[in-house]
Amino acid sequence: MKTILYVVALCATALLVRAQDVEAPQLNLNDLGFTGSDSDSVLALTDNRPLWGWNWPSADGDVSRTMGMNFHHREDPFVSLSTGTFEFGYTRVPGQRLASTIREVSGIDEEGRNHFTLPSEAISMEWQPWLVMAGDTFTLRPDDSTGGVWGFGLRHSSGSVVQPTDDNRYRYRLETSGFSGSTLVLSDVERKDALSRWPKRKNVENMEYNTDTLWLAINLRRNDASSDVGHEDDVVLRVRVPYWLASNCWDLMGDSALARFLRIPRTANGRESVTSSLGQARGDRWQVDNAQTTTTEIAITRRMLPQTTDTERDITIYAGLVFNYIGNNDLQNKPHNNPYFNTHTSENLTRIRHIGVDVYFEDNRGVDIAYVRLESSEARRVFWGGRDMEIRDNVATFMTRLRNYNLNQVNVPGEQPRLWRIYGRDEIRPMHWKGFRYMNRLLHDYVTTEWEVSEYNKSRHCLRLREYW
Repeated sequence: MKTILYVVALCATALLVRAQDVEAPQLNLNDLGFTGSDSDSVLALTDNRPLWGWNWPSADGDVSRTMGMNFHHREDPFVSLSTGTFEFGYTRVPGQRLASTIREVSGIDEEGRNHFTLPSEAISMEWQPWLVMAGDTFTLRPDDSTGGVWGFGLRHSSGSVVQPTDDNRYRYRLETSGFSGSTLVLSDVERKDALSRWPKRKNVENMEYNTDTLWLAINLRRNDASSDVGHEDDVVLRVRVPYWLASNCWDLMGDSALARFLRIPRTANGRESVTSSLGQARGDRWQVDNAQTTTTEIAITRRMLPQTTDTERDITIYAGLVFNYIGNNDLQNKPHNNPYFNTHTSENLTRIRHIGVDVYFEDNRGVDIAYVRLESSEARRVFWGGRDMEIRDNVATFMTRLRNYNLNQVNVPGEQPRLWRIYGRDEIRPMHWKGFRYMNRLLHDYVTTEWEVSEYNKSRHCLRLREYW
């Protein structure tokens, strides 16, 4: 990325109204090393003066002082030492505000992103069946607390939108009285082209951080209290994942097929309650079976759905897929394998450019659907709180090192560098939005990124950014 000089104007847009929080819990400010006011020598979180500074590399401090610079967007200067890097010392200017990456949380290497095992690389696409089409887009709901922005182009009109008062989350309701037999109720996802892969670097695949391994996740609750006795294995939903290879024309879709699942939901005894790495309850999910399969469809049965009287009424059903097939490679030529995704810059006609999700209602039990998501293994870990402690501890370490730097290297009030924002995933694409939102929520909406600001209304609703630049 080129070094550029820039002025950032802070957006004056109002924050969206948010209903009851149902996502990542905000981490304790003291545990993060933050304090409640900017009187602390290391914080500039609410300093809203216009920013004037450098993007990544910086000129030396004399040039920056001459030009009146007050900001540096940079990599973590305290990766290993509280003394800071040599480069940080000679480029720093008095009172500089920082938008910095955090060691083991975020990074900037464009070519090597899939080589880094960072929570900022969590990849997913989530679709909300309760979003209603208006013209050529979907009507966002200001009181939605989950940041849902992507919908289904085909959404059966016999389903309805509900917002139960126990958690205020929107859902798409399917009731047996509105259907007769198996019916395709959801198809044609928005942004079929959003998922792509990063090429491997130094022969390291890191499948868990790329699109080579994806999990299908569908969040459900039953809306019918009638007995399951004798009908426990009746199928409620069937789900498929169609894909299309790239074509000679970017706007068209190539040959299509149904993706093969490697892991499908257990037929019984799959329910598990999940706690985060900080010991916080994160809800229930249904485990996958250990046996490998090649099926192109998963079946969700009555016994997988919690009862209406259960304390935890919602459950996320999972199934696993692998996308790393390439021809003439015996190690990858396995029955369950699917083609690679294209990278975001390539049009390999043997690789996937578009992907979707089709949901069939089998008319055997009323069910509400909150979301359908395709996520990497790293995203699955992040969304269930598996990275919460690591994120908290690494941010706290950064803050400790910044405090020590100010105490020992620049012990002059007013001249010390201060943290303005934590820098998240650089130049995010839609497949990073939900992971970015999760991390931003954890860190009290003090995460930022520099990007092209696509789909402004959707991004504003989903990402919880305080500014755009």
